[in-house]
This record gives sequence, structure tokens and C-alpha cells, in this order.
Amino acid sequence: DMAEQIFRSGQRLRETLDSVLELSRLESGAYTLDDDSTYLDVVVREVAQELNLRAQEKGVRLEVGSPGASVEAGLDETAVRRIVRNLVENAIKFTPEGGEVQVRVEPEDEETALLAVEDTGVGIAEEAREDIFDAFKQESEGLGREYEGSGLGLSIVDRLTTMVGGTIEVESEKGAGTRFAVRLPR
Repeated sequence: DMAEQIFRSGQRLRETLDSVLELSRLESGAYTLDDDSTYLDVVVREVAQELNLRAQEKGVRLEVGSPGASVEAGLDETAVRRIVRNLVENAIKFTPEGGEVQVRVEPEDEETALLAVEDTGVGIAEEAREDIFDAFKQESEGLGREYEGSGLGLSIVDRLTTMVGGTIEVESEKGAGTRFAVRLPR
């Protein structure tokens, strides 16, 4: 039990350090983007597959919507993968057992693709929504907070989305769930 606890603590520390380093690269301008062709639907499926075990262990159903055809975009695949991963990880984290997380990507038009991540989780209070993209901010803070994390995931998502020329919107209702809509240029 102690070895497992040490291992999990080490993983959390590594994830926190990785996020701090990534945020530092983003803020300093040292993060460079490729504009190679990326299949957004493939990235979404791969990330969901990687996180499915985590969702199952928590008793959360993770569903991936299919656009029916490939959704191609000239975007940095690593940046897109990080955006999807952070949003889906958060959705799983903040969704209680028996809940559901849905992730999908679809073309909106010739120039834009929509990435949507929806959950039936705890939701975000209206007064906390304006700060969720700030680094090291979480709705629940302090030693008594219910959810672990560094508060960097959404800050990284926001910065990467801006860097690739996209936009992000959030809709949430406390106790009912959250929907993130990321519009990405194709």
C-alpha cells in the first residue's frame, strides 16, 4: 500500500512539473507549432482510448462521437493532443461515479472544426468561471479541497487554443455538468 501511494504521489509530482514546464514554454514564447496536417478525429479517439481505463476505474462512461468522415486540419498535433487530453482528464476527474463524459470533433464549416467535451459532473459555479483559465486557479482551493490537481490544465488549454488560432467557450451548471467548445481553424 505504501509503495503504491509513493508511486501515485510521484506520478502526480511528475505531471505537475510537466505542466509547469509546458506553461513556462508557452508564456516565454519558446513553444513552437508545426502546421502539418492533423486528423482531429484520430487524435480524439486515441486520447479517449488512452484515458478510458481511468474513466472505467472511476465508474465514468467515456463516449466518443464520430463525425462519420475524417476531420483534417493544418494544426500542430501535439498541441491538439494536449488540448483534448487536458479537457477529457478534467471531465473525468470532476464527474462522479455513474456519470458520463462525451468527446467529439466535427466540421462546423469549411474553415472551422468543433471539439466538444461534455460531462455530467459537478459543474462550475458562475462566479468561478471567469478564473478557470488562470494558472494555479481552481474553484475549490486550500487543504480541504475535494479534487487534486495543480490548476494548470485549463490555463494550458486556453493558451494552446489561442496559439493555434482557435477559441474556447464554457457552459456549466453547478451540479449538472460542463461543456467546453473549442473551435479550431482547419
